[in-house]
Amino acid sequence: MKLEELKAFLVLGQRLNYSVAAEELYITQSTLSRIVIRMEEELGQKLLVRDTHSVTLTDAGKLLLKTALEITKKYEQFLRQADRLKNGEYGEFHFAEIYYGMDRYLTKAIGSFRSTYPNASIDIQPMEPADVVESVLKRESDLGFTVYCGEPAHTDVLEYIPIAKEPLVVIFPDEHPLRIHKTISPADLSGCSFLFPSGETSFQNHILSHLREHGVTPGNVVFCDRVNYYTAEILASNAVTLVPDCMRDQPHSNLTIRPYSERVDANYAYIRRKDNTNSAVHLYLNHIKK
Repeated sequence: MKLEELKAFLVLGQRLNYSVAAEELYITQSTLSRIVIRMEEELGQKLLVRDTHSVTLTDAGKLLLKTALEITKKYEQFLRQADRLKNGEYGEFHFAEIYYGMDRYLTKAIGSFRSTYPNASIDIQPMEPADVVESVLKRESDLGFTVYCGEPAHTDVLEYIPIAKEPLVVIFPDEHPLRIHKTISPADLSGCSFLFPSGETSFQNHILSHLREHGVTPGNVVFCDRVNYYTAEILASNAVTLVPDCMRDQPHSNLTIRPYSERVDANYAYIRRKDNTNSAVHLYLNHIKK
């Protein structure tokens, strides 16, 4: 028994009028009659009693009418869910994000998305900025959230969706000689030991190029394996570094943060591969644009 036949019988069983039902179904009465006959032959019993004045349901017809209603409702529910699945509402995506900037830029967006689409799942993995890019490039993550200075990397493969810019600030130990300055200029940084994250060569090169443009030569250059160890390494090495302004939101005991006199922007962006087809990612990106 075909779904279309059940739908036709449902309309006829509810209307109990061949003419009205056929018109509603956009078929002829003879076609509707043949559908009913095929169903009765398949079941081996009468579904309808029809005379010149009325159409009535047999007991089997009443049972089939109830069943057809349940089946068509289930099928329509399935179609709605399948459409939502296609649109990403029942999908899942793996999201690589940097350790910092979450509270400023992601918490509200992710919370809103989860509230609006409770059946969509986001698997969040905090990473170093360079690891976020690698994870998306290798298809280990469907979407990334990262920060960069200067030109973005791998733009032939990756799509960048910028969401914010913020200035870099200077961070250093409380007892560092820079503490006497309310605002730090490039000249103030001359001879200072500098801390950079390992693997972030584009960030390091951008800052060093910026300093050279201002005639500044850093002292010793120190590297830190992980951004979340930054504060401890700054204290241990008595170094200074330029960081995005959102680092103010992180705990930083015994450290001082000062504005930097030159505007150097940190760019925050979502990234995904240009060939990514995950519908849940598309749904999320559309949601945050609203």
